[in-house]
Amino acid sequence: QSYSKFPAQVTIMVARELPSQGCDLLVSSACAAFEALSDGLKQTLQGLRAVHSLARVHVSDTTTAATNEIVETPQGTEAIHPVVIATSSGRKALYVNKLFTIRFEGWTEEESAPLLEFLFEHVSQTRFVTRIHWVDHMVALWDNKSTIQLFARTAEAATDHWTMHCTSCSE
Repeated sequence: QSYSKFPAQVTIMVARELPSQGCDLLVSSACAAFEALSDGLKQTLQGLRAVHSLARVHVSDTTTAATNEIVETPQGTEAIHPVVIATSSGRKALYVNKLFTIRFEGWTEEESAPLLEFLFEHVSQTRFVTRIHWVDHMVALWDNKSTIQLFARTAEAATDHWTMHCTSCSE
């Protein structure tokens, strides 16, 4: 929910009904990903802010939890956040994600694309990622400031019926 001016700090999700082929949640450590960058890039990123928006979300990426039907997203909902944030532990973390981060503040989308793509690929490296394999009635909880969620779903999971309930909490 980085598109919100005040994004949720914690997300809790429960698997009510899963697709026959299953589905996984990939969680990347935004802190470890930041710490692995060169000192020069860390310094550059700490001075940047990024625009996060719902306007670029593809309709196929958003479905209602109960019916798996495609829903429309509000257009133009956006917020600007620092690219590097401090977590509750005091560690610094990257605060960008492929779903909502569209450009850097003061940059065009075309100018932003190469660096954003690098960051999206960087946080997706297996050394930063934990794979959670959902099982029926499993509950997962994560800190939205220190992690980046990278959902992994099979083609079957995209068409199968499944139900996930999700809630988010802020300070």
